Amino acid sequence: MKNCPICGGDFEPGFTTISNDTGENLTVLRKVPAMICSNCGEEFIENNVVKQIEEKLNSSKIKNSQIEILAYN
Repeated sequence: MKNCPICGGDFEPGFTTISNDTGENLTVLRKVPAMICSNCGEEFIENNVVKQIEEKLNSSKIKNSQIEILAYN
């Protein structure tokens, strides 16, 4: 994806924060790599990063902690 499908702006590599609240636990992932539109700020995360996010969220759920804040790395 070369340009933002929302506004047509250019993407720049950056980082974002993802939070997931299941009602039983809250997990926050900081410093997640993303492509960020320089025009509208829309964030897009590549598929390989999404898979790693899912693994980290599943691991957090297994720990059964109510709140967990993690760095993506």
